[in-house]
Amino acid sequence: MASQNEGTDCKRREPLLLQFVYSILSSESTAGSYCTEFYHHIALPMPSLWKHLQSFFRQAERSGPTQPYIHELIERSSTEKQALQQWQHTVVCRQLCQWVGQQYALYEALPHEVDEALDFLHTPSSKGFVVHWHKTNYNRQEAIRFFDLLKERVLSHSYRTQVSDRRIYTRHQWVETIERHYLKPKPEFGEPGKIRQRFGNILIQLILRNDQPWQLQFQANTYRDQLFLEAESFQELMEQIF
Repeated sequence: MASQNEGTDCKRREPLLLQFVYSILSSESTAGSYCTEFYHHIALPMPSLWKHLQSFFRQAERSGPTQPYIHELIERSSTEKQALQQWQHTVVCRQLCQWVGQQYALYEALPHEVDEALDFLHTPSSKGFVVHWHKTNYNRQEAIRFFDLLKERVLSHSYRTQVSDRRIYTRHQWVETIERHYLKPKPEFGEPGKIRQRFGNILIQLILRNDQPWQLQFQANTYRDQLFLEAESFQELMEQIF
């Protein structure tokens, strides 16, 4: 029973501990306040506190461009799921979705007139867009809500979740968190012997620097192979999700 309680306690402490580590690794002056909050409000014994911190820093030292010091699955709580359902009916959500949809329409007609906070990708096998959050006024919570909303809207079109995970890396001047939803169409056959690929495999990535939103990447990758039916158009996907 003790080991179960300890695991639950570690789960509760993790957000504060991560904030403390973020501040240390990014040389922020708030490190002391995070440490104080972590110690006094969670009431972790000092030897255990240093044990957890040493473990985090050992992992951080081993981290590199391709080696995260934290890799875990994304598991949203029932409260977070409910908050997403409520958020999708807000003015902020509606304005954000309209902005992306309108900018995509503008990109197709006048690509050089697109807002600097957005980029679009268009190649034979990959199509998508990038939101540069640092060039907008949207906050961390709104970026995460939008990230999850895109996943839910894609899933409603005969898709399944292949993986949803989070990786945290130490970079030269910041701590980078990459949250990812990787979605694939549910198995379905069209013509005899050919697989229907819908809009292709879809990768949605949210990138945060020092826990602040930096970018969101939405990318549909299609197969150009005789085993697959031709993919449905990216334009149709954009119309359906926005």
